[in-house]
Amino acid sequence: MRYATRGVPSTPLLQTSTYYSVNLESISIGAATTARTGSSGIIFDSGTTLTFLAERVYTLAKAAVLSQTANLTMAPSRDGYEVCFQTSGAVFPSMVLHFDGGDMDLPTENYFGAVDDTVSSWIVQKSSSLSIVGNIMQMNYHIRHHS
Repeated sequence: MRYATRGVPSTPLLQTSTYYSVNLESISIGAATTARTGSSGIIFDSGTTLTFLAERVYTLAKAAVLSQTANLTMAPSRDGYEVCFQTSGAVFPSMVLHFDGGDMDLPTENYFGAVDDTVSSWIVQKSSSLSIVGNIMQMNYHIRHHS
Protein backbone atom coordinates (compact mmCIF):
# COMPACT_ATOMS: atom_id res chain seq x y z
CA MET A 1 0.00 0.00 0.00
CA ARG A 2 1.30 3.46 -0.87
CA TYR A 3 0.77 6.57 1.16
CA ALA A 4 1.50 9.89 -0.43
CA THR A 5 0.59 13.49 -0.20
CA ARG A 6 0.04 15.27 -3.49
CA GLY A 7 3.46 15.92 -5.06
CA VAL A 8 5.32 13.82 -2.48
CA PRO A 9 6.92 10.63 -3.81
CA SER A 10 6.22 7.41 -1.99
CA THR A 11 7.81 3.98 -2.27
CA PRO A 12 6.71 0.71 -0.68
CA LEU A 13 8.76 -1.01 2.00
CA LEU A 14 10.41 -4.31 1.07
CA GLN A 15 9.69 -7.37 3.13
CA THR A 16 12.85 -8.17 5.10
CA SER A 17 13.40 -9.90 8.37
CA THR A 18 15.58 -7.26 10.04
CA TYR A 19 15.34 -3.78 8.50
CA TYR A 20 12.85 -1.53 6.81
CA SER A 21 14.22 -1.05 3.31
CA VAL A 22 13.03 0.25 -0.05
CA ASN A 23 13.82 -0.76 -3.61
CA LEU A 24 16.64 1.26 -5.17
CA GLU A 25 16.10 0.76 -8.91
CA SER A 26 19.06 2.75 -10.29
CA ILE A 27 21.27 5.79 -9.71
CA SER A 28 21.85 8.69 -12.10
CA ILE A 29 25.08 10.65 -12.01
CA GLY A 30 24.86 13.56 -14.44
CA ALA A 31 23.80 12.07 -17.81
CA ALA A 32 24.79 8.50 -16.83
CA THR A 33 22.30 6.13 -15.24
CA THR A 34 23.37 2.80 -13.80
CA ALA A 35 21.86 -0.41 -15.04
CA ARG A 36 18.85 -1.48 -13.02
CA THR A 37 20.07 -2.68 -9.68
CA GLY A 38 17.38 -5.36 -9.54
CA SER A 39 15.58 -5.68 -6.23
CA SER A 40 18.31 -3.92 -4.35
CA GLY A 41 17.03 -2.98 -0.93
CA ILE A 42 18.46 0.15 0.66
CA ILE A 43 17.99 1.25 4.26
CA PHE A 44 17.48 4.84 5.40
CA ASP A 45 19.38 5.14 8.68
CA SER A 46 19.65 8.52 10.38
CA GLY A 47 22.13 6.98 12.85
CA THR A 48 24.67 6.22 10.09
CA THR A 49 26.64 9.25 8.89
CA LEU A 50 27.81 8.19 5.44
CA THR A 51 26.02 6.42 2.63
CA PHE A 52 27.16 2.89 1.88
CA LEU A 53 26.29 0.94 -1.25
CA ALA A 54 26.54 -2.83 -1.57
CA GLU A 55 29.53 -3.75 -3.71
CA ARG A 56 27.69 -4.35 -7.01
CA VAL A 57 25.66 -1.12 -6.77
CA TYR A 58 28.72 0.84 -5.59
CA THR A 59 30.76 -0.36 -8.58
CA LEU A 60 28.02 0.75 -11.00
CA ALA A 61 27.61 4.15 -9.32
CA LYS A 62 31.36 4.77 -9.05
CA ALA A 63 31.77 4.05 -12.78
CA ALA A 64 29.00 6.58 -13.50
CA VAL A 65 30.69 9.20 -11.29
CA LEU A 66 34.03 8.66 -13.05
CA SER A 67 32.42 8.85 -16.51
CA GLN A 68 30.77 12.16 -15.63
CA THR A 69 33.85 13.77 -14.05
CA ALA A 70 36.46 13.03 -16.71
CA ASN A 71 37.06 16.79 -17.08
CA LEU A 72 37.97 17.19 -13.37
CA THR A 73 41.42 16.73 -11.84
CA MET A 74 41.47 13.64 -9.63
CA ALA A 75 43.15 13.73 -6.24
CA PRO A 76 44.54 10.75 -4.31
CA SER A 77 42.02 8.72 -2.31
CA ARG A 78 41.83 9.72 1.33
CA ASP A 79 39.91 9.04 4.51
CA GLY A 80 38.35 5.93 2.94
CA TYR A 81 36.97 7.88 -0.03
CA GLU A 82 38.01 6.41 -3.38
CA VAL A 83 36.78 9.21 -5.65
CA CYS A 84 38.36 12.58 -4.87
CA PHE A 85 38.95 15.70 -6.97
CA GLN A 86 40.78 19.00 -6.77
CA THR A 87 38.07 21.52 -5.93
CA SER A 88 39.47 24.53 -7.77
CA GLY A 89 36.89 25.25 -10.49
CA ALA A 90 35.16 21.88 -10.02
CA VAL A 91 31.47 21.55 -10.85
CA PHE A 92 30.15 18.18 -9.76
CA PRO A 93 27.46 16.24 -11.64
CA SER A 94 23.97 15.76 -10.26
CA MET A 95 23.05 12.59 -8.36
CA VAL A 96 19.57 11.09 -8.31
CA LEU A 97 18.46 7.92 -6.52
CA HIS A 98 15.63 6.22 -8.43
CA PHE A 99 13.17 4.27 -6.28
CA ASP A 100 10.04 2.34 -7.07
CA GLY A 101 7.58 5.25 -6.97
CA GLY A 102 9.84 8.29 -6.90
CA ASP A 103 13.22 9.92 -7.32
CA MET A 104 15.49 11.57 -4.76
CA ASP A 105 17.32 14.41 -6.56
CA LEU A 106 20.16 15.23 -4.19
CA PRO A 107 21.81 18.58 -3.50
CA THR A 108 25.56 18.38 -4.24
CA GLU A 109 26.50 18.79 -0.56
CA ASN A 110 24.62 15.56 0.22
CA TYR A 111 27.05 13.45 -1.84
CA PHE A 112 30.24 15.50 -2.38
CA GLY A 113 32.10 16.87 0.63
CA ALA A 114 35.25 18.86 1.25
CA VAL A 115 38.04 16.74 2.69
CA ASP A 116 40.22 19.83 3.06
CA ASP A 117 40.56 23.27 1.44
CA THR A 118 41.63 21.85 -1.94
CA VAL A 119 39.97 18.44 -2.26
CA SER A 120 36.37 17.20 -2.33
CA SER A 121 35.32 13.56 -2.33
CA TRP A 122 32.28 11.57 -3.35
CA ILE A 123 31.10 10.69 0.15
CA VAL A 124 29.72 7.27 -0.67
CA GLN A 125 31.54 4.16 0.43
CA LYS A 126 31.46 0.49 -0.50
CA SER A 127 29.79 -2.09 1.73
CA SER A 128 30.21 -5.84 1.53
CA SER A 129 26.49 -6.41 2.02
CA LEU A 130 24.04 -3.64 3.02
CA SER A 131 23.16 -0.45 1.20
CA ILE A 132 22.42 2.42 3.59
CA VAL A 133 21.41 6.02 2.93
CA GLY A 134 23.17 7.81 5.78
CA ASN A 135 22.23 11.08 7.44
CA ILE A 136 24.43 13.32 5.26
CA MET A 137 22.56 12.14 2.15
CA GLN A 138 19.24 12.59 3.98
CA MET A 139 19.89 16.25 4.88
CA ASN A 140 16.97 18.55 4.01
CA TYR A 141 14.57 15.67 3.29
CA HIS A 142 11.56 14.55 5.30
CA ILE A 143 11.42 10.78 5.37
CA ARG A 144 8.38 9.11 6.85
CA HIS A 145 7.51 5.53 7.54
CA HIS A 146 3.90 4.40 7.34
CA SER A 147 2.96 1.04 8.77
